[in-house]
Amino acid sequence: MQAVRKPALTIAAAIWFSMFSSADTDIHECGPLVVTATGSERIIETVPARINILDADSIRSLPVMHVDELLAGMAGVNIQRPSGIYSLRPVVTLRGLGGDEQGRTLVLLDGVPINKADTGGVNWSRIGLENIERIEIARGPGSSLYGNQAMGGVINIISRRPAAPLEGEVRLGYGSHNTLDARYLVAGAQTPDAGWYWQLSGRYLDSEGYDATPAEQRTDYTVDRFAEQLALSAKAGYRIAEVALLEFVYDYYDNLYGEGEKIQANRGAVREYDTDFYRMLYRGPLGQWETTVDAFYQKEAYGRVVERMRGANYERFDVESDREDFGSTLAINRRFEGGRYLRVGSELREGRVSAADVYKTSPTRVENAGKMRFYALYLQAETALEAQQKWSLLAALRYDYAEFFDGEYFANDPTWEVYNGSLDDNSWDHFSPRGGLNFLPVENLRAYIAYGRGFRASILDDLCRSGWMWVGPKIANPELKPEKLDNLDIGLDWTSLDRRWKIAPTVFYSRGRDFLYYVDSGEKLWGTRTIWRRENVGEVTVAGLELEAACRINDAWQVFSAYTYNHTEIRQFNERPELERNQLTYTPPNRATLGIKYNLPVWGFSIQGIYKDRQFADDANTERIDSYLTADAAVWFRHHRTASEIRLTGQNLLNEEYLENATTKGPGATVKLELAYAF
Repeated sequence: MQAVRKPALTIAAAIWFSMFSSADTDIHECGPLVVTATGSERIIETVPARINILDADSIRSLPVMHVDELLAGMAGVNIQRPSGIYSLRPVVTLRGLGGDEQGRTLVLLDGVPINKADTGGVNWSRIGLENIERIEIARGPGSSLYGNQAMGGVINIISRRPAAPLEGEVRLGYGSHNTLDARYLVAGAQTPDAGWYWQLSGRYLDSEGYDATPAEQRTDYTVDRFAEQLALSAKAGYRIAEVALLEFVYDYYDNLYGEGEKIQANRGAVREYDTDFYRMLYRGPLGQWETTVDAFYQKEAYGRVVERMRGANYERFDVESDREDFGSTLAINRRFEGGRYLRVGSELREGRVSAADVYKTSPTRVENAGKMRFYALYLQAETALEAQQKWSLLAALRYDYAEFFDGEYFANDPTWEVYNGSLDDNSWDHFSPRGGLNFLPVENLRAYIAYGRGFRASILDDLCRSGWMWVGPKIANPELKPEKLDNLDIGLDWTSLDRRWKIAPTVFYSRGRDFLYYVDSGEKLWGTRTIWRRENVGEVTVAGLELEAACRINDAWQVFSAYTYNHTEIRQFNERPELERNQLTYTPPNRATLGIKYNLPVWGFSIQGIYKDRQFADDANTERIDSYLTADAAVWFRHHRTASEIRLTGQNLLNEEYLENATTKGPGATVKLELAYAF
């Protein structure tokens, strides 16, 4: 293996060195700045990748109630929030990579990963709309910079930093299902770009809920779902003009979700995802280089009450799971003459789980634990290829070494105790290359071609937990390797000379290897029932077209649209050949958005329609979820003398009774009225 890698690294080093051996004039910088695709600020037109930006104005004007819904109108994005604010596990995925697998799309909060190693999931509900400055979405593999989980792309949620001595906003909302929603933000800074700054924000939500169970699946124990949320955030920092920054962040989230079933437990079947999040950031000069040191710690105390009837017998167990994710990154980057950039970095990241199923109606107890750690080094370079800088090249390479260790499983149930004991350690490594060529022939036209390789490691739940899943009984597999994906992108951006029209088509082709699927372990439960086990067995392809178009009619009117086509296919599955040629689950082949915004200083409105094609809910492609069309709208009135606002938001105004998964019915039409005061 080493004999292959050393020449590859030598060639890569030679290419990077040659990029920085000459000087040219700087490129004319005219577009918005982005950071997600390259790790530091770039003009969006100069980056060979498909990138979207949601700025503060868009965040304020779209008819949404949650952060993830802001992305619903974009091409290449699929959102699964089956029961609105009562959704237990909202999922946002990119590039058709399985709509119920959040772990294949990396989500960052100010550049820090918030996907959990235990499940791959993201708690979208803990991120407050009031605290967001902008969102950047980079479609296509981002593992060359960010490593694990960036297979389909990267979503970076960038929070606000205060600029005035005192600023803030208070919002109070009331809506459908007797929902109370209150938010606030208060902040201050010595000066806009220097000195101390601080910020406090929070949200409280309480909603009685609705019956989310489809009629044919209801029982005598079916009840309404409900939601209770409390979120707090504190930020403090110090800026030395635009030279250096030191910042500390603490977020707290406490919640309780009803699952829609109640037998004997006080509040029925419930889940909670109580979270503490800490972050420290330093950014400053190191000679001619800019240095960034980032460290974070996230702990989620996951709890669940599960109760059910087995014939005439009542059974209950409580899930108690501590999920920890923490890490640090060190990156240095430098801009050279001629628009050439070099970025070098390292990362250490670790995820842990310690969980137990504690039965209340029997002496049974099941425990599992495990840890996964990543060590990484990466290098990225960008350069112009000629004096006018119409052509530019990006090349990057990242090396990850991962290890699973301290895995344990214990059960005092005779059915499962055969699997008790320590689990085998496991390690693997992965190279993530990336390259892109950008072409700017004229001011209003851009084309690019890009290649990238991404990976997604197995979640700890599959590595170290045996028990029951939706597929049935399953056993842990500590030997799992990562999923891998190679992707080729070709994109074009055209903007009219008057800057009113913009059209951006993208075509891509992805080929994934070693995808994780459940296969027959060869063992039987009670001598009759198949016991499943995750294995790296699948090979899949995704071919897609993404088209975005927008027209700014004048300063007040804007029309926007997006269309996504995904053709997904399981190409090879030797262990389960009956699944070959099938589509990936929860990936609609067609998805389209059309919207209009009208915004004046005194009032405005926005309307957005979203169509989602029918999709499959199981690997066998036998359970199909019907297509649906929803329409959302918002209207607002502002009184600038008192800095107040009144806003009415309505979602699913057509009252479409759609399903996002096979067991959960959408909430129908919902509305919320908000009063706001800013200072």
